Amino acid sequence: MRVLFFLLILYFIFRKDSQNKNMRIEINSNLTNMTDGVLYIKLSGDIDHHTAKEVRDSVDNLIKRTNPVELELDLSDIEFMDSSGLGLVLGRYKKQTEMGGKMKILNPTKRVMQILQLAGVEKIIKIERIRQI
Repeated sequence: MRVLFFLLILYFIFRKDSQNKNMRIEINSNLTNMTDGVLYIKLSGDIDHHTAKEVRDSVDNLIKRTNPVELELDLSDIEFMDSSGLGLVLGRYKKQTEMGGKMKILNPTKRVMQILQLAGVEKIIKIERIRQI
């Protein structure tokens, strides 16, 4: 209950009045030749209740098609994430582990990292900050 309360507070503190409801998924260029079975997906924009279902469906289809050993979600270009985004991340973790794989989150922005920490996500999903070129 406290986590939900904190997420609601974060939502109102960090909420942007953005009309951009478009979410695009960028995927590494060599999807069919995944390096050592790692599927890298870079998300950008906002993850909210307007965009989460479309993103979830796209990511799930990629996971089914490629059956990766590890899923890497790069959140470096996520400007806003609410509880729908948290559900997206946790749901992909569950799906990936059910298929015998691993998952990690890469480069969350400061705002996104605060939400992930409040929800305790770093206790179950590895979060890495890697240097970007």
